[in-house]
Amino acid sequence: MKRGAMIVLVTLVLTQAAFAMTLTVRNDGDAGTESLRWAIERANTSPGPDIIAFAEGYTIRPQTPLPALTDSQTTINGDINGDGRPDVTLDGRDMAAGDGLQIT
Repeated sequence: MKRGAMIVLVTLVLTQAAFAMTLTVRNDGDAGTESLRWAIERANTSPGPDIIAFAEGYTIRPQTPLPALTDSQTTINGDINGDGRPDVTLDGRDMAAGDGLQIT
């Protein structure tokens, strides 16, 4: 009986790890709900794997540095069309100073 319970426990753990939370960026602004800044902040505080995806191709122009991405289980997918080329641009020309995006 203990062996059967252990197999069920392992199966549940593997099933939970296979699912990632997807945070979709729909706002190309510097901040606000569904912006890249919002998605990074959520991913950093969310347990387990996360995917930051984009609703469409954007050019994002942050006014201040984005928060550092500190969750090692986060994937940023900027390939909207699935053709292997990024469809999202991070343009830091409007920032007064600082790094646009840090991945730690």
